[in-house]
Amino acid sequence: MKMKIYIIGNAASGKSTLAEKLKEKIGIRVYHLDDLFWKIKYTEQYDISEKKNIVKKLTLTDEWIIEGSFTEEYISLLLDNADCIICIVPKSFFITLYRLGKRSLLRRLGGNSQESIKSFAEMIQWAWHNHKNRIFQGIIREKHQQKTLFIDGSVDRNYDKILLFINLY
Repeated sequence: MKMKIYIIGNAASGKSTLAEKLKEKIGIRVYHLDDLFWKIKYTEQYDISEKKNIVKKLTLTDEWIIEGSFTEEYISLLLDNADCIICIVPKSFFITLYRLGKRSLLRRLGGNSQESIKSFAEMIQWAWHNHKNRIFQGIIREKHQQKTLFIDGSVDRNYDKILLFINLY
């Protein structure tokens, strides 16, 4: 099954977890925007034009699962080219905050974190801004409602619903 799936949500919402589960189930390659956008992991990012070029190249391929948050400069490329969109919306910011803390701690304990305290604080601030303003939800509802599944943030609890939704396309 050739398909283009975009998974969007706030930081630590379960996007990567869902993308990997879907990869196992349907065998489509996953692209994590975090892995593609950082020149130096969690330290230095590519500029917007480079990011837009990366996204443009990916969207031209036959099939993909792309997961990541967004910047308005390239979100339309992903939304317009996706066959289906899964939007993960945690019910509470405290869930997001807990997941961010847990992820950061596990990365540090595993020795694979290059995340500074400053970048962690910036991530919390960015996540709060996204949660409070629900920016991406408005953009999606405006133009892409028909091909979008909104879930409440629990990937495991919603997994069967997600598979049913994907099979419609």
